[in-house]
Amino acid sequence: MNCSPHTRRWLFAITIMAALAAFALLALTTTALAGSTIYGTVTDADTEDPIEGASIYLRGEENEYETSTDEGGEYSLDCDSGKYELSISADGYQAHRDSIILEEGEERKYDAALEKEAEENSKIYGYVTDKETEDPIEKARVHIYNKNGDYYTQTDDEGYYEVNCYAGHYTIEVEHSDYEKYSGEEDVAEDEEVQHDVALEPEGPANSRVYGQVTDAETGDGISEASVNLKSEEHSYSTNTDDTGNYEITCHSGNYDITINKDGYNEHSGEVAVEEEDEVEYNAELEKDGENSKVHGQVTDKDTGDGIGADVYLDGEKNSYHTY
Repeated sequence: MNCSPHTRRWLFAITIMAALAAFALLALTTTALAGSTIYGTVTDADTEDPIEGASIYLRGEENEYETSTDEGGEYSLDCDSGKYELSISADGYQAHRDSIILEEGEERKYDAALEKEAEENSKIYGYVTDKETEDPIEKARVHIYNKNGDYYTQTDDEGYYEVNCYAGHYTIEVEHSDYEKYSGEEDVAEDEEVQHDVALEPEGPANSRVYGQVTDAETGDGISEASVNLKSEEHSYSTNTDDTGNYEITCHSGNYDITINKDGYNEHSGEVAVEEEDEVEYNAELEKDGENSKVHGQVTDKDTGDGIGADVYLDGEKNSYHTY
């Protein structure tokens, strides 16, 4: 086929452009496929034996990758370059965690030796008794804890408790509704059994009082049958207001959260500090829970100004509404 010089120049230009486009596409593809790789071996820190089935987990800002070790404890994980949190874990072992940065095209060897999990081969035990009578206290709640974990139990009919635990330093708390709360500390070595007996001080009588009136915030009228609740870490009390909106609660000393509820009104909450043999007046005005307000408007297409049939949600602290 004979072509004019103009046509030949045009075909030559197209050929050059196609070649450049193909080269650019190849470069992009090569870059996209470059990626990074992290690989290595996971072993037992004591025996140096490989650990099969250990989980390898990479978590980045945009991507997550996961694999597991083979029978030789080896693993390999292809991923994008970037900053990751690396976690290596296996049953019966303490997890290994690290922060790593993988460069584009990098092949990083990362071995890990896992420590076996400690065994709960230590014990804290003891008896909880009445400090005055020395009688055993049944169903006392025992909470033993440190920064690594918590243990809960309660005493039996002989006041006895026991907890199997790891070696470490622990805080021991013992509570019973009729006694003052106890708090102590104990150190426990590996394979050690430590006896920690507790004598609880009987709690004194409830000789303080919180009283007041609950009224309608608009009318000032007393609200009858409103529920009044006092709650602290050790005690809780509740009562209802009488026909004139008045209430009173006999209680122990302490710092209390107070909540007041009545159908048709918003909940009221506050705080009350009560001293020994104290009388504290706490009045509250309740707002009616009436839906007498309105939010309205129009939803339109930004370009055309036409109205749009759309779902509209209104979320508040206490109520949610939906329309369309």
